[in-house]
Amino acid sequence: MRILPRYWLVGLVLVLSLMGVGGWWYLHNQEELLRRDAEENLRAIATLKVMEIDEWRRDRMADARVLVSNPTVNRAMRLWAKGAAAGEWQSELLDTVSSRLLMMQEAYRYHDIRVVDGQNRVLVGVKNLGREAEDRCVINVLDQARKSGVPEFGDFNTCLNGQPVVDVVAALFADDDDEALRARGLAVVLDADPEKYLYPLVRRWPGNSKTAETLLVRRQDGRVQFLTPLRHRNDPPLTFFAPLDTVGLPAALALKGVRDVVSGLDYRGVRVLAIGLPVPGTGWVMISKIDEDEALEAQRRTALLGMWVLLVTGVAVVAVTLVAWGEATTAQHDKVIQARAEAMEHEARLASIFRAAPIGVGFLRGRRIFEVNDGFCALLGYARDEVLGTTTRRFYGSGTEYAAVGRRVLEQLDKGRSAAVEVQWYCKDGRIIDVILNAALIDPENRDAGVSFTVTDISERKRQEMHLQQRRNELERRNNELAALA
Repeated sequence: MRILPRYWLVGLVLVLSLMGVGGWWYLHNQEELLRRDAEENLRAIATLKVMEIDEWRRDRMADARVLVSNPTVNRAMRLWAKGAAAGEWQSELLDTVSSRLLMMQEAYRYHDIRVVDGQNRVLVGVKNLGREAEDRCVINVLDQARKSGVPEFGDFNTCLNGQPVVDVVAALFADDDDEALRARGLAVVLDADPEKYLYPLVRRWPGNSKTAETLLVRRQDGRVQFLTPLRHRNDPPLTFFAPLDTVGLPAALALKGVRDVVSGLDYRGVRVLAIGLPVPGTGWVMISKIDEDEALEAQRRTALLGMWVLLVTGVAVVAVTLVAWGEATTAQHDKVIQARAEAMEHEARLASIFRAAPIGVGFLRGRRIFEVNDGFCALLGYARDEVLGTTTRRFYGSGTEYAAVGRRVLEQLDKGRSAAVEVQWYCKDGRIIDVILNAALIDPENRDAGVSFTVTDISERKRQEMHLQQRRNELERRNNELAALA
């Protein structure tokens, strides 16, 4: 009789100890799994937004190329430059340039477009707003454009009324044979309004979240400058700063080159999970973050419930051995079911990001499609079942073009981890659309893993460019007629 109480006590201590250690291990692993899920989501969202911003940046530089190659603008500024060299100020020529700038500003929704001389003084523009000369940051980009002879993407800046803009600069007559004309340093400055596309793109978050946020930052005078509107502060863009040496600030770590998901205190002093990825061709870094409490909320509720379950189960094990074994078996079964459910939930979250992408996204293996999102099907008019398992040959006008594009993509992938080509694809209803294909290896170490790709429809942009070209041709014809009459 004396032995039984001791055995029960030893059994109670042993069982509770084992269950406590096992419960801690299980809950710790669940927290790690949930954390990894959140990290993968943050990385995917940041990567997608970086790709979209880079595409927007390339479009702005393409606009600058179109403007500096405009024959009417070239002719008028060439005549003006010759007159200015002779001491003549021909305002009618600048009026002609102003009308062309206004047409492009309205078509592409720029805040301002202007032409500056070699001393960076404004000659003509859509919204001069009393501007006499460019500020220092724009002058630096102007110097780069004059030296390189190609359009240069600037940075965030503020115009005279305080509105944030992003500058794109291109030199006029960069390839002209007239050395005196090149020496005048004429150039165009395009001020893109970030409120038209960039800010909404950055603010948009795929799915519902109370705390998640994406934002752009840059290094400015040894500090972290926040470039976009913040979800949890009312500061206007470009006005909020934080010290670069702030301990644990994810934005500061990203600007210092950290590219992994980190846990730190954001600009509110709240602990978050965050990742920062650089935007190609700029000094910006995209920050994708979410409050750690929200990311791990489900796990912490499970941990609290698990503590009570462990305690009750431990007492039951001591009281009734058979029931304890049954409870242990049930708990193990529940773990398997829960792990499967969380794995399915994780796949569902990734699938929701994949489906919600605003552009066509798909995956190829051996040039055969094994997955596409709804955006891809909506763009081309095919049902998912119609394209899965098939090649992309049906989207091309000929087998020769299909093979040529494939070679170009492979050549680019051989040189780097991504590729981008502009092609024409055929929709199911026979329509032909202009698209940009961006491709990347799923696993750079294993090419057999396949290729991921995105499809962006640029048909509207092409139509606008064609429309502008037609208008330019018509205006050039009328000018030639007027010149002939004169």
